[in-house]
Amino acid sequence: MLKILLKNICLTTVLSFIATSILFTVYYESMHEGLEEKQSLFILFAVADVVQHLLLFIFSLPALILTKPAIRASKIQRPLFYFGGAVLVTLITLISVITNSMNDIPLLVPNVLFLAIHAVFYFRLPKP
Repeated sequence: MLKILLKNICLTTVLSFIATSILFTVYYESMHEGLEEKQSLFILFAVADVVQHLLLFIFSLPALILTKPAIRASKIQRPLFYFGGAVLVTLITLISVITNSMNDIPLLVPNVLFLAIHAVFYFRLPKP
């Protein structure tokens, strides 16, 4: 079970990073013209994307506690440990976006994609 959970977290991070990179590229290609502006924004969002995915990965590691049969069988603790860290990072990002500038809403894209892919792998887990 530990290998499955670790593989799911790593695969979620990689797939979310790829999907987010594609979406950021398409979004900024269509919104901004000019070589210099594109490069600086692309670098800025690439760094933000890497940092967010690193945080999401680290905060998703409590899902590895699901290897314990008692926690895995609990209908309350199972989703709490699996989604708790990623949801916490998403809420922190949401609060910072709301308080600073609504123009930073694209910074929520990595979190939403990560949670969506994470949910798919959660429902594919073997039932206790």
